[in-house]
Amino acid sequence: MTQLAKAATGLLGEFHARGLLGWAGVHAATKWGWLYGERDELALLGAAAAVQALQHGSTCLDLGRAAEQLPASTDQDDLDGLEFPEAQVWQAALESSPLVSVGVHAPSGPPLRLVSGLLYLQRYWAEEQRVEQRLQELRAAAPLPAEGLRPILDGLFPPGSDPDQRLAAAVGALSRLTVIAGGPGTGKTHTIARLIAAWQQLHRGGRIALAAPTGKAAARMLESLQTAAGELPTHLQEGLAGIAPTTIHRLLGWSPAGRMVFTHDALNPLPFALVVIDEASMVSLTLMSRLLAALPPNGQLVLVGDPEQLTSVEAGAVLADIAELPLGSPSLDAMLASLSEPPSPTGALVRLRHNHRSGGTQVDAAARAVQAADAAELGRLAEAADGVFLLDPEDPASEERLRALVLAAALPAIAAARDADGPAALAELRRHQILCAHREGRWGVSHWGARAQSWIAAAAGIPAFGLFPGQPLIYTANSPEFGLSNGDPGVVIRRGGELLGYFGPAEIPAELLHQADPAFAFTVHKAQGSQFEAVSLILPPPESPLANRELLYTALTRAERQAYLFGSEAALSRCVEHRAVRASGLAR
Repeated sequence: MTQLAKAATGLLGEFHARGLLGWAGVHAATKWGWLYGERDELALLGAAAAVQALQHGSTCLDLGRAAEQLPASTDQDDLDGLEFPEAQVWQAALESSPLVSVGVHAPSGPPLRLVSGLLYLQRYWAEEQRVEQRLQELRAAAPLPAEGLRPILDGLFPPGSDPDQRLAAAVGALSRLTVIAGGPGTGKTHTIARLIAAWQQLHRGGRIALAAPTGKAAARMLESLQTAAGELPTHLQEGLAGIAPTTIHRLLGWSPAGRMVFTHDALNPLPFALVVIDEASMVSLTLMSRLLAALPPNGQLVLVGDPEQLTSVEAGAVLADIAELPLGSPSLDAMLASLSEPPSPTGALVRLRHNHRSGGTQVDAAARAVQAADAAELGRLAEAADGVFLLDPEDPASEERLRALVLAAALPAIAAARDADGPAALAELRRHQILCAHREGRWGVSHWGARAQSWIAAAAGIPAFGLFPGQPLIYTANSPEFGLSNGDPGVVIRRGGELLGYFGPAEIPAELLHQADPAFAFTVHKAQGSQFEAVSLILPPPESPLANRELLYTALTRAERQAYLFGSEAALSRCVEHRAVRASGLAR
């Protein structure tokens, strides 16, 4: 950190100088200290650390695990002699601070709240409480009538079908809250299609909404559902055909009142009886709070996703927290037993355990090794160089390999885009994608995106800067007027001498593309909800706080056939062995 906050003194200044606290936390703590007359260094350190924890995705600061939650910045390795306070001493200082409300029932005037060793900003405490309360209400609600469901399931799941998928469809048709958890290849979309078909036959006339956190994930959901619907009997395909997935933000309705204020809320609930959310691991605490508030009183919610993936960029790991909760109820288990369905150990949480991809791939095997924290098996797969490759970024041959991968996708995309064939250009770009953990620096999107652009420009004979046909794009705003959402993939095409941004059904004039970024490389977070034939992951260095198992697993599961890992063995081992720490009180 080259420039420090002048207000940072004492413990605040020391932790700030060592890279453990950023500007936001320091300034919030000093401001609150001045407003509330607080001078105690431990209390101010707690306030700054609670703000800093949000930057790392936690909804609160766990006083006993603060060192794990707040890793040093990558340019500050020397932490000798610097330790976070002992948890009990720290808690005592916070309990006596005017900055802190203590306990569940204390007034919410001060900026912070301390509950069972967890220090929250009041806003996140309130949101977590609203989510918890609504989940408990859904969990406690009696299941819907099951009369006639068994023959419906028999028609959708012939003998030999995956019993987990059948159970998920049964639970989704009956329960007010259903969580379907599964990794890649376990048939989550296949299950959603059959769940919807079962629900439509059982509850005729009800409206269904399908949504995902990003436009990219919604487009992927639509594509997968269309494929899954084609496997259903013809008379059931019509019911799915009329349901178009959208983003959660678009589902809740844009409001000019604020970024997280929507037209649908508790006073104006959604007009849907069933709401299905795909890629639920990406949903933040705040967005989940808004979604649950807008669910109609008698509505049903199905959350689908992979709890092992990276969580939301914003604070909260809601799906991972919910997956730890006891969601069962005697009435639901009795209903499932009456259908001869094997009761799930956790009731409304159904885990899809079987990989249905034909024969599996080496990438699938690598993802399973990462899940199991088996660095030796992952190393063996990479050494075999059959689908998973570990490449030394210091070796010029490795960069040449990456260049060849980039050009193999980019040059055909340019040819298609010059002919105004947007769908073909997007399909070519799906052949390969560079993914990074960081945005800036040697391992970041800015560096590798610029490298990829320079390779393409040299090979295609085009200017190194500015728009060109075939340039990959990612939309960065929510624009209802264009039908576009943050995260939608696109490509520049040329039609009649004019450059346009092609985003599926929407085409945007070049002069309006200021809300789209080049997508030669992007972060693993932005890749969630997407699939590519091959991905190249620029591994973060071992000392990076982003070197963790969730990031590596998420990157691997974006690849259908091949994964190229650019980094050292030490960086790969660090990713496998280190889990991201996100503190939350929701699972408690």
